[in-house]
Amino acid sequence: MTLEERIARAVQDDHLHAALGTAARTLRERRAVALTSVEDVEGVRDAARAQRLAGIPQVDALISGFTERASARGVHVHRAADGAEAIARVVSIAERLGLRRAVKSKSMATEEIHLNAGLEAAGIAVRETDLGEYIVQLADDRPSHIILPIVHMDRSDVGRVMERELDVPFTDEPEELAAIARARLREDFLAADLGISGANLAVAETGGIVLVSNEGNIRMVTSLPRVHVAIVGTDKLVPTLADAERILRLLSRSATGQQSTVYTTFVNGPRTDDEGPDEVHVVFLDNGRAHIRAGEHAEILGCIRCGACLNACPVYRQVGGHTYDATYPGPLGAVFMAALPGEDHEELPSLCTLCGACEQICPVRLDLPGMLLSLRAEKAARRGGSRRLAMRLFAALMSRPWLLRLGRRIGSWWLRRGSSDGWRSSAPAPLAGWTASRDLPVPARASFWDTFVEDPSVAAVSAQSSPQQTTFHAPESHTSPGSSQSSPTQTTLATFVAAAEALTATVFIEDDAAAVCARVASLIGDAPVLRWDHLPYGLDPAGVDDPAQWPHTAIGVTGADGGIAATGALILGSRADQPRRPSLLPPHHIAVLRRGDIHDDLEAALIARRDLLDSCSSVHVIAGPSRTADIELHLTLGVHGPGRVTIVIGP
Repeated sequence: MTLEERIARAVQDDHLHAALGTAARTLRERRAVALTSVEDVEGVRDAARAQRLAGIPQVDALISGFTERASARGVHVHRAADGAEAIARVVSIAERLGLRRAVKSKSMATEEIHLNAGLEAAGIAVRETDLGEYIVQLADDRPSHIILPIVHMDRSDVGRVMERELDVPFTDEPEELAAIARARLREDFLAADLGISGANLAVAETGGIVLVSNEGNIRMVTSLPRVHVAIVGTDKLVPTLADAERILRLLSRSATGQQSTVYTTFVNGPRTDDEGPDEVHVVFLDNGRAHIRAGEHAEILGCIRCGACLNACPVYRQVGGHTYDATYPGPLGAVFMAALPGEDHEELPSLCTLCGACEQICPVRLDLPGMLLSLRAEKAARRGGSRRLAMRLFAALMSRPWLLRLGRRIGSWWLRRGSSDGWRSSAPAPLAGWTASRDLPVPARASFWDTFVEDPSVAAVSAQSSPQQTTFHAPESHTSPGSSQSSPTQTTLATFVAAAEALTATVFIEDDAAAVCARVASLIGDAPVLRWDHLPYGLDPAGVDDPAQWPHTAIGVTGADGGIAATGALILGSRADQPRRPSLLPPHHIAVLRRGDIHDDLEAALIARRDLLDSCSSVHVIAGPSRTADIELHLTLGVHGPGRVTIVIGP
């Protein structure tokens, strides 16, 4: 099917327009609100842009630094020139270790190289575990958005796919659909011996990768199978942990409108105890990125894959992701796919009005319109002929004001002929292409130039009536009575509690160790418990020792290595006496936190607890219960991780 045919089909799909319109509008509104919580957000965006662009030519040095540090921690680092080599690397690892069942988290890099098909051809079963990607795989479909894979489907569509492919009774209730997926995928998680992920960031300073998710499936993929392989585009490298934190500050807010995704996972290496993967492999994928890096469109490699440009693009909102017939749709895809060598996507830049909305919303201010215009020019130069002649005529017209005015008046008169309602539904070439699928507005009799520029009297009145520039004065802040007596610790604690409760977590504050123990005991009752080996405040609830029963426990009890006030998140490091299981498998997670371990924000936490990244195989930042909004943006809790989080704060 040609691009024109795909467009024609999409513009007639009212169901698609309604779904895309609702999703895009909602995500844009959430993003705008979330970014207000970032202090000096424009400065952060500028700094993130500068860092992303500065890192593009430093890829080889960043990989070298990453490899040195990762290797010292037991991580195997590979480089793959293209998709075939990356697939061969994964197949080789699987064959060497006898791995036959893989679970995979959402990864655009693996979509880019068609990893699933390559592994299945080698006899390795692959199961997608993100709810949206799981539905896409069941339906033998493809994602239509890099953040919301099934934005083109409604709840009934999802219900019919599950009914047909899983042989379950039809339902269109998002909670029931998510519960079905949870039950089926839990079997896959526990049976898999290979976990495959992408990475949102790879940090050269630490030799670790960073992954963000809401559902908890990435934690499953990187924790339960005995081998973890991450396919990482070379454009995901950042020099330092501070650079990573800055991007994380923008990523979740721009992608889903959250201050923090539920799970931010720092993977540092293979297990050092009885839990986690025996081997961790990172495969750095080039796949044409070196070609882009050497050209004039290298800036696209600064993209952080938030998907905000798709939500802002008026073209994407009308035709959806499938129309692009490419791994990456929207303005991002129109540049990235067209710039790749050997890809037949030179027509994608034409899917752009050059309105500039994508550049305005981009968290790192990529000049997407400029790159799209450049790619169009390259295409015109390659094709030559009538297109080149048309551009020369246009240049001649625009460089001669008298000719432009004459042409404008003749064209305006001609377009008004035969129109009585202000629109032309058909027109001869060269406007026939436009009117084939939309109406053409007829110009006004008097142009803006004629009215406001060439008529001095109108211009003078306009100048006199222009409002004077005013200075905005922010309202004075008011301090509530007694607030001056509040200590920084009390303020931080109050901020943490408010943020955690906003995420639907339940918070209790106790004054001494005995009260903490009593509170936890009352929450547990006689439910089967999965727990850390050593808990704070002398807590010692009876735990389930039989590994076969761990997935069936009702409550997981852990301590916490820290808290983050700004987002209400917990910090948990994985080590010998602090297994990942209790915060991952049971439906209810109870965490015990010392109030002195609460930090203002992620930046402060990473500085204060750098020891965790140095000593733990993985570190998890957990902001509330597991959740998804993949089905019609309907919020559903408890997808793969706990659906209930309780935090008990002690002295």
